[in-house]
Amino acid sequence: MRDFQFIQFSISLFYNNQLSNPTVH
Repeated sequence: MRDFQFIQFSISLFYNNQLSNPTVH
């Protein structure tokens, strides 16, 4: 279940990045 944790961490980071820097939209 290590991959799942890593994926969750990545998603969390990506989500935070999007919130603080919404340059994609």
